[in-house]
Amino acid sequence: MRKLFATFPAGAPGAALLLLRLSVAAHASVECVLENANDLPIWARGAVLLVAAILGLGFLTPIVSLLSASAGALLSLHFGMFPNADSVFLLIVGIVVAMLGPGAYSVDARLFGRRVVVLTTRDGR
Repeated sequence: MRKLFATFPAGAPGAALLLLRLSVAAHASVECVLENANDLPIWARGAVLLVAAILGLGFLTPIVSLLSASAGALLSLHFGMFPNADSVFLLIVGIVVAMLGPGAYSVDARLFGRRVVVLTTRDGR
């Protein structure tokens, strides 16, 4: 039994991953910078914007998306902002992006190349 797995899917799945990355980046920027601007110090706002930009570009996506999810949780706990629907959304979707990967329309796909992984059983089928 042969199974094919594309490491950086293109087409509609790649476009969906691009939209998912961009929505997480935009939501993190709006949530942490505009809506909570008075609650966060300038270095935290700058860090959120930097992580959102890197995530939107799709550079080191699994690492950066987990970083953004954990940073959102830590910032909300550290600065006394109680978890709300927005912070839970960022946490869940950040984990989802880390698990799915960046897709073909990302810096990661350009750096590491698109390839197809073929898995076969022990008997070679």
